[in-house]
Amino acid sequence: MKYEDENKKRKVEKLNELFDVQLRPLKSKNVRAIFQITVEMNNIPFLTTFDIQNELKKMKIDLSKKEINGWLKSLQEAGLIKKGVERGKPSTTEYDDKYTFDKWSITPKGEEISDIVNYFITGKIEPAISPSIETIEEIAGENKVIKRQRRDNIEHIYICLTTLKELHKTDGLVSRDKIRYSLTPEETACNKAISSFLDKGLIEAVETPKTGGFRLWLSRMLGLSKEDNESFRLTEKGRNLVDKVWS
Repeated sequence: MKYEDENKKRKVEKLNELFDVQLRPLKSKNVRAIFQITVEMNNIPFLTTFDIQNELKKMKIDLSKKEINGWLKSLQEAGLIKKGVERGKPSTTEYDDKYTFDKWSITPKGEEISDIVNYFITGKIEPAISPSIETIEEIAGENKVIKRQRRDNIEHIYICLTTLKELHKTDGLVSRDKIRYSLTPEETACNKAISSFLDKGLIEAVETPKTGGFRLWLSRMLGLSKEDNESFRLTEKGRNLVDKVWS
């Protein structure tokens, strides 16, 4: 009974957070337009105020850069977008000036909210390949038996879906080794997970020891960037979560 009460309390807290934090800035028509742009142009690494201003003009919305920055800040405070560490030039428009802008991109939480909004509008939602941080936190709060069942179920579903996807993609014979190899997540999925963990403070980036000699030559030949070799480790918060999930 105590577990059910705590579970109900967590759901109420999540619901309050959804309406009081994530959805609150979207009451503004201008904010919704800006958020829509970040969602639809998610394939671009970042957008600047200049890029967003031009996209708004296509939507017949005329806002100054100061106004746009104010709305962007409200989306940032809600955790739906994030600002890059460095400034840069516009990414979607030719720009010869030396002036640089803040770089903005959607967060995993922003993508989740976009899915929720899309569900209310169309009644459809794309299933996530891996569970969100919120789902992992929910699993961590379960009792030991339920925890194991949910972990095993998620892993089983992932293996089944990925195997069927590989068979469908090749439309022919697939070896057991090929199926095992296909279970390695794609780079975009890994990057999305890493970004989620960083945003939630579950992991932290650490400086990778510099390589030399043959390893450095091989890395350059393969076109491996510094970002590809970036290393991470669990933070205390991340370690506590992992301990709870697998305890």
